[in-house]
Amino acid sequence: MKNVARLTMYAGVGLFDKVREEIEDLVKRGEMKQNEGELLLGTIESEAEEKEVSRLKKIPARIEALAKKAVDRLPPVVIQRELKSLELRIDDLQRRLDKLEAREPVPQ
Repeated sequence: MKNVARLTMYAGVGLFDKVREEIEDLVKRGEMKQNEGELLLGTIESEAEEKEVSRLKKIPARIEALAKKAVDRLPPVVIQRELKSLELRIDDLQRRLDKLEAREPVPQ
């Protein structure tokens, strides 16, 4: 049982070659039958593959969450208050320009 737990852990971190070698050693030492080793290896590989597929499916959502978090930390380019202030300044400048143009014709 201790060997199976270690093999499962190895498979969980992507060490399938190590798992295969360990199972072959157990079979050679007579601690496990050949068919048991093959069945165990197949089971461990299947479980590890399922976990890997599940992990890979979560990556896009994790990237999106991290990107959103990063964007949320950035200061907004123009906040509403600044925008209103700029609009008022533009309106004021436009009025001044209109008055100047009304006084004297603009040379062309």
